[in-house]
Amino acid sequence: MTELLSRKAITKVQSSILVAVIIIAVVAGGAAYYYTTIPPEKLVTPTKSEPLKLTEPVKVTVVSAEPPVASYTRIAAFVEILRKEFPKGSTFGHELITGYASNTKYIGEKKADLGIIACRVVVQGSVGELPGQTAPYTNLRTIATGFEPAIIHWVVHKDFPANTLEELIAKKIPIKLGIPTKGTEGELVFNEVLTVYGITIKDIESWGGKVIYLAFKDFPGYLKDRLMDSWFCVQSLGDPGFYEASMACDLKWLPLSQKAIDYFTKPPYKYYSAYSKYTLKKDHWRLAPEYPSFAANVAMVTRADVSDAIVYNILEAFSKNKDDFFINWPSAKPFFKFEDAWKDTPVPLHPGAEQWFKVRGYMK
Repeated sequence: MTELLSRKAITKVQSSILVAVIIIAVVAGGAAYYYTTIPPEKLVTPTKSEPLKLTEPVKVTVVSAEPPVASYTRIAAFVEILRKEFPKGSTFGHELITGYASNTKYIGEKKADLGIIACRVVVQGSVGELPGQTAPYTNLRTIATGFEPAIIHWVVHKDFPANTLEELIAKKIPIKLGIPTKGTEGELVFNEVLTVYGITIKDIESWGGKVIYLAFKDFPGYLKDRLMDSWFCVQSLGDPGFYEASMACDLKWLPLSQKAIDYFTKPPYKYYSAYSKYTLKKDHWRLAPEYPSFAANVAMVTRADVSDAIVYNILEAFSKNKDDFFINWPSAKPFFKFEDAWKDTPVPLHPGAEQWFKVRGYMK
């Protein structure tokens, strides 16, 4: 009897071992098939390669500064492209605000869906570092990069009694200086430029000078009427307001030092990747000579909750009508290339944009 029980026990153990061996073989075989037959990355993150269609009307709200500045002109031209290509019945809103930083806030707070914005303030918004911001906009997403950068300009009337910032500071000239409104990228950069030169707005005021905060649309009139001596701004090459001022006034540059340019475009500056060195050509804006400066990189930005189909078709509409778009923004044409527009994003690329770039073969 004892011998019989022992044999049954042995048989039971052998059966268990056999089952375990079979399970191990099945698992090992499945793993071998997984790693040798089907690339894991394709199973985890399948490549999207199909176009996305918009079949129903949608609503898209864009945001920009008020006319006549370039950000208004270019986004208004873009809306006309969307109106042409999007399903019949689609509606398009246009929020008008002051400065690039407000653009970012409007998109992050869901008051607008689309803007063409300086990368620096997009990055700041994504981590909660914009003036007055209470929480990071973790929902910001990039549609495309590589738009015409916004160049840092510092000009004065031609008869102003200084030719450089160093001379202005040394002589403590009581300058009336116009800068963009508080909270804009222009105001942020202006204060940082002063820091590089070792001065503050209070120093300028102590010389009898004055800093005037203005909306972009007001700068040309203030210059023409001599209500200010100087204009510091972050503007694109084709900005109509700056063109108006340069045609109406005899102006000259206040050159930036190489130290200041390097400060913004090299480490350890926190936002150096959002800026690039740029030299304005001789006689641009009727000003001579060449003007070494730096420029704010610019991207088209949206939110993560805007549908993949909307974002995909924004790029599709842009691609089909790019020539019409650049008629309205000719100075941007040399800068923008679709094959590179998915690179160097200030915030993650929107999935709808990623799909479009992959369908078109620009991304693998």
